[in-house]
Amino acid sequence: MSSRSKVRAGEADIPLFEDVMRQMEDRFRTKSLRPGSKLPPERELAEQFGVSRHTLREVLKALNLFGIIRSRAGDGTYIQRSLGGLMAKAVHLSTLLEDVDYMDAFNTRLAIEPMLARCAAENARREDIEMMRREIRGMEANLGNAKGYSRHEVAFHDLIVVAADNPILGSVMAAISDLLLEARLTVTHQRIDRDDLMLHVDILKAIEARDPEAANAAMVHHLSINRTYYQDYFRKKSEEAQRGKAPLRVSTRALPA
Repeated sequence: MSSRSKVRAGEADIPLFEDVMRQMEDRFRTKSLRPGSKLPPERELAEQFGVSRHTLREVLKALNLFGIIRSRAGDGTYIQRSLGGLMAKAVHLSTLLEDVDYMDAFNTRLAIEPMLARCAAENARREDIEMMRREIRGMEANLGNAKGYSRHEVAFHDLIVVAADNPILGSVMAAISDLLLEARLTVTHQRIDRDDLMLHVDILKAIEARDPEAANAAMVHHLSINRTYYQDYFRKKSEEAQRGKAPLRVSTRALPA
């Protein structure tokens, strides 16, 4: 069988691999394959797609690489129950390939996290709120200790993502989490005072009160204050670059007008 084959009358030649991927996409779209579904045996699946088992295995390898399917020894192959990591991987790779800097990541956060706070106010379970309280207490106990404070602060924001229960927005945040943590340790690592703590307390209070508008506003207020630190950071880096020092993750488009 040729490596390329006309799969439909009147249609340009399409590699068999791509055609099988397209058929898989159609099954996802029509929900005939859903998270947790078990795939038919290889022989049966190859016959359904009209390809050799070798071609089918190449497709399955690609799907496994992207985290869409997982094989269970002695049981079979299943569609992953949670596919949120798929988007996270794609966005994360783009941050590595593109000229993405701290300001890009922070502006993405500013666009998304207020909505996550709003969703958390609507969807948070009692245990989610209790865990947020625990991290707030951890932040307070570590005032003056940048490493300890930051650990609890990051955990607090991660819990908001979980409580929001929005897999798409959560995937985007997961994709830029490494860059955001790097930025936190580089740009705002000195923000460990009680004023910063109280900004987080306000967010928690709004979520506890089940007030989406207040949660959104509290998060916007918190992040808007942080944004001034990023602007100062990039301004200083730009000045260093003009003096011949190489900037760290800085681009002229990151500077405020």
